[in-house]
Amino acid sequence: MSLFCDRKLERRHNGVGLSCLASTRSARLCCVLVLAGATLIFVRPVMALASVGAGVGASPIVLTSVARPGHTYRLPSLYVINTGTVASVYRIRVDRLTPGPELAVPPDWIHFELNDFPLEPRQTASVPIILNVPANAAPGSYVSDLVAGTVAERAPGSTTAVGAQAATKLMFQVGSGASFPWPWPWWAYGLAVLVVVSGAAVFIQRRLGLRFQVERRR
Repeated sequence: MSLFCDRKLERRHNGVGLSCLASTRSARLCCVLVLAGATLIFVRPVMALASVGAGVGASPIVLTSVARPGHTYRLPSLYVINTGTVASVYRIRVDRLTPGPELAVPPDWIHFELNDFPLEPRQTASVPIILNVPANAAPGSYVSDLVAGTVAERAPGSTTAVGAQAATKLMFQVGSGASFPWPWPWWAYGLAVLVVVSGAAVFIQRRLGLRFQVERRR
């Protein structure tokens, strides 16, 4: 009789043990799922805040003087800023974004002394620009855009790449190549003509033996 009772009690205890064990496993699994969900909740907003960005100066790049064919000019520098939240590499190019009656700037006329450069978030850079006008350049007004954008890395197997761009205008005037190539003031040319005329007069006087006499009358 006592043996039966012991076995019955043992079965009850085993049942309680199995139930407790199952409850403990369920509680652990729920804790793991809750922690995983909390991790996703906190990680996804942080990942969503990461972004790339690009910004340039609002003022257009303008050459104030008239460019002459066959000459080189230094243009105002281009201001570039990383407006994103991650570090990026920036590349500048010449492109005509909006149509107009003006001539488009050939990209090989423009040289950037700084290109493909990295910027940290909120970091800025000043890019020097050189304009090389060829000798056979057509006269007229030239307008294009300077586009600064991030160099996007394309993921393996992907056909698209995410990047950011910003642009500002580039404008200058090319004059005729028939003008004097020396950038001297007008009075310098007048002085040169006076010297040449005076020298010619002295030469003629000596050559022809002419004498000039100035008499004072009383």
